[in-house]
Amino acid sequence: MVVNEFEPDDIFGELNQKFANVSLEQPNPVEDVYREILFDDLYEYRDTLEYSADYSNCHTAMRNIRRYLTQNISLDRIQNVVDLGIQDKIKKILETPGYDELKYETAWTITNLAYGTKEQTTNLINSGIIEALVHCFRTTENFRVKSQSAWALANVSIESPRYRESMAQENLIGDVALALTEKCDIVYNKLNSAINQEQIRKDANGQIICDSKSDSDDVKDLTWSLANICRGGFKTAEHWEQYLLAFNAFSKCIHFDNTDIWTEACWGLSRILSNMYNYDPFFNSLDLSTRLCPRLIYLLRNELAVRILPVLQTISNFSSGPNEYIEILLNADLLNNIWWYMSPDIPSPLRRNAILTISNLAAGNQGIVRKVVYNENIMQSVVAHITIPGHLYHVEECKWVSSPKAANSESKEEWRIVKEALWVLSNITTLANDDCICALLRNYSKLIKLLSALLYYPILPFAICLKVVDVLIRIVERTSKIAELTPPVQPIPRNLYAEEMMREGVIPALTYLCRDLQSPELNEQVEILHTAIMYSSPHPQQKGNSNTVGMASAFGLTRQEIHLPGPNVRRIVHGYEDGDVRLIEDAINSITL
Repeated sequence: MVVNEFEPDDIFGELNQKFANVSLEQPNPVEDVYREILFDDLYEYRDTLEYSADYSNCHTAMRNIRRYLTQNISLDRIQNVVDLGIQDKIKKILETPGYDELKYETAWTITNLAYGTKEQTTNLINSGIIEALVHCFRTTENFRVKSQSAWALANVSIESPRYRESMAQENLIGDVALALTEKCDIVYNKLNSAINQEQIRKDANGQIICDSKSDSDDVKDLTWSLANICRGGFKTAEHWEQYLLAFNAFSKCIHFDNTDIWTEACWGLSRILSNMYNYDPFFNSLDLSTRLCPRLIYLLRNELAVRILPVLQTISNFSSGPNEYIEILLNADLLNNIWWYMSPDIPSPLRRNAILTISNLAAGNQGIVRKVVYNENIMQSVVAHITIPGHLYHVEECKWVSSPKAANSESKEEWRIVKEALWVLSNITTLANDDCICALLRNYSKLIKLLSALLYYPILPFAICLKVVDVLIRIVERTSKIAELTPPVQPIPRNLYAEEMMREGVIPALTYLCRDLQSPELNEQVEILHTAIMYSSPHPQQKGNSNTVGMASAFGLTRQEIHLPGPNVRRIVHGYEDGDVRLIEDAINSITL
């Protein structure tokens, strides 16, 4: 099972942006010196486009209109070009065979027009220009025209999920994916044929170094475009076959030693995994490249932290997939490379994705869970986050005090990281075998104290409190069952972990929090915990207490009946307008933190 979580205010907002193409040009010695294009010049270029039959003049006119936009891109300049009324001429250029240089300048102009407001983009669509652009993309064999057309379409797609859904219905995701795959294959063929060796080669790690500007620009533009067109916000699962093509395309271009290319490839992979998660037809049909996971781990190990977020995002979403794919990640040495990003001094978005990945691994089969539990660096990093952000705990007073010496300051993101750490423990104590449970509690002997201490924070967020109780219940439940498997040393078996919870004042602390939080769900879970502790730590006064025995029987119910999340709980995080809209709606309805 996979649980999706909606992330309304994180890095996704700044990722999902349009981009104008304002690349600086190299001066052409044959042409006049580059000059600024003024507003008054536009009407001359409009007339040239409308009335001249000379290709060279029309090309120059369109190039200068594009230059007017790129000199200083602004909404006013975009509107000035829109007001020229050259929409029909633009459509004719795009729909006429040949004239690649003119089409390239026209597609570039549309890219910057689509950078405008929603109203301006809507006008582009209503004018028929985007339909003509799609025709141009599909019919041209010139990759500069094709990649620039895809860029313009991506800018349109960013405007609305409705536009992206329309593109999916028109099979544009698949078409752009095939174009990117074809371009990557062209570069690979040049490499394998030793063509242009000075510009296209492999390094010692198998990464493709492409110094051919035209080739690398084509791959980069197509990768960025496809990554944005692949965003969700609609019923994405219906188009899974197109996303399969896109996944394969990103799996090729991620091997380019170009930060812009592999970064966008990672964002694309992450979005596809978000759109397709828990959708069996996609994963059953996916022929995963044997080079993809090693490449992700290579980037994780060697790239600067400021560049690594898309890699971690991809890995965390990948870890929500089937166990066989997780095994491939583990075989690529994931655990020994990801724990670096769980250190308190690492920026919070990186840490959260890293710990989310471990949480998903801990929801795997027993072999996967065992690898997590017995990785000392991983578990130490998880346990280090069982704390109140921005505070230090005074044991004698059972009190949290705000302090600048705390590992991390208090913030919404830091609370989310605490919850991720608790999810790791919840999944381990649910799915690990008895040996792993014993190893966890033996190696991290202060775990009960750390969990109990959280409950002494008077304004503990509800979601954190509920997850702490969840973990404590699971610990008591699992350790009681383990005790039943061995000969008791006393006539009445005792659970030392339950007794430690009693000594730490877990129930009184929870009683205070329940009074403040006023949650029936929390009250029910606390009652279950209380019953479990009392039954697992028998005292003379408990003998013959039928009420306690009855409550103990209630504790023996299945997890589902006591409202604990079941095993195999894997989660995936996405932002606005990402993922399948049906799952986004479910996630929004379940927001608690």
